[in-house]
Amino acid sequence: MSDTVALLVNALGPGGAERVVLTICDELARRGRHVDLVCLEPQIAYDLPAGIVPVILGGTSTRRGGLSKLLALPVLAHRLAELSQERGYRIVQSHLFRANYVNVLSRKCGATHGVQIVNHTKLERLLTEGLAGRVNAYLARRLYPRADSIVAISRRMAADLARFLRLSESRILTIHNPYDIQKVREGAAAPSDGAMPTRPGRRFIMAMGRLVPLKRFEDLIAAFAPVAATRPDVDLVILGEGPERGRLETQAAAMGLTDRVYMPGFSANPYGVLNLASVFALTSETEGFPNAIIEALALGTPVISTDCISGPREILAPGSDWRNNLAVGDGIEDAAFGLLVPVGDIKALTEGLVRVLDDSDSAASLSGVGPGRASEFSAGVIVDAYERLLFPEES
Repeated sequence: MSDTVALLVNALGPGGAERVVLTICDELARRGRHVDLVCLEPQIAYDLPAGIVPVILGGTSTRRGGLSKLLALPVLAHRLAELSQERGYRIVQSHLFRANYVNVLSRKCGATHGVQIVNHTKLERLLTEGLAGRVNAYLARRLYPRADSIVAISRRMAADLARFLRLSESRILTIHNPYDIQKVREGAAAPSDGAMPTRPGRRFIMAMGRLVPLKRFEDLIAAFAPVAATRPDVDLVILGEGPERGRLETQAAAMGLTDRVYMPGFSANPYGVLNLASVFALTSETEGFPNAIIEALALGTPVISTDCISGPREILAPGSDWRNNLAVGDGIEDAAFGLLVPVGDIKALTEGLVRVLDDSDSAASLSGVGPGRASEFSAGVIVDAYERLLFPEES
């Protein structure tokens, strides 16, 4: 029997899930495992680990709209089935919606490999994302239960996923995202892939991610306004690119913050900037398992995050009940490894930023505990679980 397995993902665009897939591939390759990396589309935004050459199933479909991409699923499923038979895959593990659908559908096209799917985000949000979102929700409910193994990346997501799919929670495994902590630290010491995004010698708050509504960067700009009014040495840096850029720039200008809010775009190596930030802020409405929080912890950068579903509470407050979430008006929770604030609570977010910026003892305490917590999510630890899942006959 072939010992080759494959990891399947939509593409290698600038997203957290894509980085997770590369980390898993790299760590398994270091362990001498035969792993193919297969992509539906040819987009590549990251440097590839040595020896990893992606197999591309489709063409340049990244420019298509959501519905047209969904219509291409049967063709991609057929191509995956052919590739699986040609290379003798025992197991194909897929990440992200469309890759998961293609993986399950490939069985209808003659594939015989074991089907494992990994879900990286909250499925309920699809119901609010128009026709394409509702189609995605329908496909997930129809196709996900047909997989041999279903993985969620946080305990809260596993519970929500089971409820959404109308499955027993016992069907859903939880494996947190793995991180190449050494690579993060090496990236912090390496030359940046762009100019320093703020003026020399100034403190700055940092955020990063796709400029999309779910990240709620408008909340961060609003919370930063009173900080900027009384602290002329502090700027805000938001790394990332996306459709919300124009709206966020307009908001910053309307608040008189054009020269205090910097949005330099996507960075393949954001760690040098992250390492110099006074505080990292995550303001998302929802997350899967936020990579940037782990990366900030690894560099000793203090973290303030919304208590969104899912991930921040499990990372920053591991001793608390992961089923709990702060509501607007609850204020700041002093978690073991960072500060948690309610989603959409501008006042609490401002107060949290001020606390870290003005209280050197608090900032130093958070900085000191971060690296140890991050090490618990290192690739060497987390990929053990993925290895057992992909190579069960040897576990």
